[in-house]
Amino acid sequence: MAVPLSSLVAGHILKSHILTTNMNDKTHIEQRSHPLCGQINDVLCYFGKRQSIVKLQLMKIRCTSFYGSILWDLDHPTINAFCATWRNGLQRIWGVPYCTHNSLLPVMSSYLPLLDELCCRTVLFTKTCLRYDTRCYFNVRSKADISQLNLPHGTDN
Repeated sequence: MAVPLSSLVAGHILKSHILTTNMNDKTHIEQRSHPLCGQINDVLCYFGKRQSIVKLQLMKIRCTSFYGSILWDLDHPTINAFCATWRNGLQRIWGVPYCTHNSLLPVMSSYLPLLDELCCRTVLFTKTCLRYDTRCYFNVRSKADISQLNLPHGTDN
């Protein structure tokens, strides 16, 4: 029998995602933001003399393991700060001024904006849960409110 996320103990960690009784993702998002900043700084410190495109590839490889992000509430205000950390890293890699418009960074980098990337990961995870009849679907349902999608079980929509 599936256990609703809200009935789990506050602070319990499930596959690198911190579950809280009030369903607030602030703690987990902030805990992922600090290592992201450190990883970006590592790339810039150790490979600072390399071309920007090389640093960009290294940042993509080293700094995109957002474990647990598929369960985040992407409307949470803390997501903005998380995405700002990513954008600041891109600005530093390209050496552009901080006043550079945020819309230009994904175009310069040929990558999706971070929020869009997180949304894609969440949608793919949800699609996988719906495609395969797993217990994971029932645990995630209360968090992601999948029941409002009106998709039948086992479809490839």
